[in-house]
Amino acid sequence: MKKYFLFLLVLFFINACDKEKEDLVDTSKNELTDINGLANFESEIDNGVSVVFFHASWCTVCAEQRPAVETSAANISNANVLFAEVEFEDNADINLEYGIEGFPTIVFFKDGVEEERFVGKGHSVQEIQDIIDSLL
Repeated sequence: MKKYFLFLLVLFFINACDKEKEDLVDTSKNELTDINGLANFESEIDNGVSVVFFHASWCTVCAEQRPAVETSAANISNANVLFAEVEFEDNADINLEYGIEGFPTIVFFKDGVEEERFVGKGHSVQEIQDIIDSLL
């Protein structure tokens, strides 16, 4: 009986761990350009100022940082700035090439060169805007 119970418990945990992670946000409905693949990423950030939000759509910490990024992207004064997002789990090639080790991470580029990086949550619209202003 003990072995049977242990077997059922193991099956339960395997099933629980195998479930798809549920998205916290719909990333298709915002001002951010979705980027997939290293070639696409590099062509998008090649010219001008780019702000790239690396995230996982199921990540609660990313969901807390997202409003500041989306508000910045919607700001009219940033019309000449590319705001993009990269789904962390779907883009291992980009993560490896640019040293993205966790999420959320916001990376600021000018003409394809990284200029600044924010890791974790708690970065305000004003902090994001200040970096953009310094790069324009």
